[in-house]
Amino acid sequence: MQLSNEMKPTKKTLFLRKCKIYQFYRFIRLNSKILRVSQFPPKHEK
Repeated sequence: MQLSNEMKPTKKTLFLRKCKIYQFYRFIRLNSKILRVSQFPPKHEK
């Protein structure tokens, strides 16, 4: 039990890794949204 526990990454590291990936994902999505709007402005706005 002890050995297998040491082999696996702890919950904290997993959580941090997940958070980093999630933040990176949100950052990409936000950037793509901004780029899309700047390139193709909405038609209803004059």
